[in-house]
Amino acid sequence: MEDLSSETNDDIIKSEGAQGSSSAPEEALRRLRRAGSFSTANSVWYTSGADINFYTRARRSCEISRQKTREWHLAKHEEDLLQKTVRLEAVLECLLQTQELASIQQNRSRAWKATTDFTNAFCEFSLRFSTIVKILLPQSPEYTMSYGLLALLFKAVVNKKEKEESITDFVIELSNNLPMLEFYQNVFPTNAVKSTIAEIFAEVNDVVTYAVSYYRTSRFGKLMDVLLETKEDRFSTCKTTIAGLVLRLNVLKDVGHIAQQADIKEVVEASGAVITRFYENFELSTAALSGSVLFLTEQLQSVQKTSQDLVIFHSTIHAHTLLHHLLPTLPPSNELLTKSLSQKSHMSQKDRWENNGLLTHLLNWSSLHRPNLLWIAGQSGNQDSWVTDFSHDLIRAMESQDILMLFVLCRNGFDGDDGVSDEDSSVDGERPITSLVLVKMIIAQILEKRSDLVIKLPGVLNERTVGNLRSFGKACELLKTILAEVKEHVLLVIDRIDGCADHEGSGIDEELLPRLVEIAEGEEELDVIVTSLYVAPEDMLEDERISHVWIGTARRTF
Repeated sequence: MEDLSSETNDDIIKSEGAQGSSSAPEEALRRLRRAGSFSTANSVWYTSGADINFYTRARRSCEISRQKTREWHLAKHEEDLLQKTVRLEAVLECLLQTQELASIQQNRSRAWKATTDFTNAFCEFSLRFSTIVKILLPQSPEYTMSYGLLALLFKAVVNKKEKEESITDFVIELSNNLPMLEFYQNVFPTNAVKSTIAEIFAEVNDVVTYAVSYYRTSRFGKLMDVLLETKEDRFSTCKTTIAGLVLRLNVLKDVGHIAQQADIKEVVEASGAVITRFYENFELSTAALSGSVLFLTEQLQSVQKTSQDLVIFHSTIHAHTLLHHLLPTLPPSNELLTKSLSQKSHMSQKDRWENNGLLTHLLNWSSLHRPNLLWIAGQSGNQDSWVTDFSHDLIRAMESQDILMLFVLCRNGFDGDDGVSDEDSSVDGERPITSLVLVKMIIAQILEKRSDLVIKLPGVLNERTVGNLRSFGKACELLKTILAEVKEHVLLVIDRIDGCADHEGSGIDEELLPRLVEIAEGEEELDVIVTSLYVAPEDMLEDERISHVWIGTARRTF
């Protein structure tokens, strides 16, 4: 192993700039390896009992990232990578292994240059971001998950030309904005500086989490672009925010040094013995006060957490009770999705939604002042229709985003007691979903995912009201009431609505669709996407509140 004893920190951390892509990836990896053995003076950045709320934003970012990784349904090797990558050295190991594979697979100079540019940029970014992680580590090991996210992002992008080109410039610009290690070694860690560094960490960690979600599956990234904020907009917002925070950090650094020099001058000019004695007494008092504050803070946090846990516990129990009254045999939403995903579809690559032109229609619908209900229909001749495959990908892509994702998969029907019919629920086989059952399934899914609503709406979310929900009209009114209380964006996907059955003699065009349009029109934060094998009912085609898409991919024969 190379002897690093003769080299200073400055020799190691001085960057040639992330744009220096002409150097080989091995050089960037070597610099990252060296930096892994150095750290800032972490003890000055965190004082137990004194630093109570400065790093709250950073902790919250880690909690959100942890929650989102659970919703990604990671493969076993991805989960292992996330759990085991807890040090910068582990990130380096991942980069080395992936880089070796890339060097074997890339035998064209142009492709190799793109990989080289990305690897250099990513190493520089990892180096600078890791210095912030090391500052935060003394207070909680939770921050190590950022290393795992870096490893996941690198593996998702490297050796994939289109992905590398789309993110390399952003990584370079972000790297250039983040301070180098020497900055943290020289800055005086005031409370304002600590808070600002926590905000920088949170912003970078959030965008890395977003990037992993975006690049892990290309199809999901395309849907996120057309239905949510585009990747370019998200990256641009991050760069602007980071630039502002770093500017503030530089101002605070200068102010902190002035204050530090003033304190030194005052001590020198004052009476040494008196000041020293006063300082000792002050330190003792501060230590006692810090201990008391720490104890009180821990007690308050414990009481708050216990209170929150109790609220979650009781609201979850109550929600499950209501679910039993609503649809006694309805499985959890993740089981319904897993069951539907297990039914493999058979279609050619050209028929799939990402290749048949649907993205253009989605972008138009999403970017314009659109109707809140989009009807998507299509067939693929004697192959399976592409619409259900689209619904599956849309649901999985949106589940880990900051929205409430609701869905009903009508193709599979409903197996069990609907709370209304007198039919024997023990009979094997699935019955078509009626309009009433569909609305009840939507309500059930909201209760499953947002159980706290039972506390906010006790007047309507109670056993008496839910247990007597036997008419379609009342079910729709209850759904409208619940949605009005949901303070976030809601996306509802109803797949293969053509598989629904009539309810009390009324078809979907007479009963269900008009109500869905009415509910979507009344809720600005609600978007509804309906898929079907067929175009919308004729009397709904002229309704300006519905946007229609038809894509048939069957081969024509003459």
